[in-house]
Amino acid sequence: MFTMSENDRAKSRFVAFPNDASDQTQVGRTRATPNSTPRLPLLVVEDDPDTQAFMKALLGRHYEVTTAASAEEFWSVLESLTPCLILMDVSLKGSQDGLTLTREFRADPKWNSIPVVALTAHATTEDRERALEAGCAMYVSKPVDRRRLLELIRSLLNPEPAKSPDS
Repeated sequence: MFTMSENDRAKSRFVAFPNDASDQTQVGRTRATPNSTPRLPLLVVEDDPDTQAFMKALLGRHYEVTTAASAEEFWSVLESLTPCLILMDVSLKGSQDGLTLTREFRADPKWNSIPVVALTAHATTEDRERALEAGCAMYVSKPVDRRRLLELIRSLLNPEPAKSPDS
């Protein structure tokens, strides 16, 4: 059994990595350095290992990135992490696709403040409408433009205050 002090938990993060085709996961741990500033946690729900690695490399410089490769891993991660934003693969394989998972997530009011961004290779108007109807805040088609994705995440996490007509 593995136990940690409250202080050690504050310095660590846990990430689940699929280690084979089954549902078993291998847990990896990284330590924050004493002088590092805390980064906001993002959850990437993506079943493709290459896309997971790309997202970790792209977003890991700015955010604490945790990945989930299935609906089961998604719910498991949410037991111990409250992400500030979720990037959801629409075509997630397994027991549920990304839109079904988003609908279930949105059904619980405690998660309403967390934006979900749909990521998909499908780029039709109907796909976009289905993602927004499922509860996604935004829709991004793959391949992802790195700069635009970072700008989109920043805009969702730090929305511009509405300007009054007097300003």
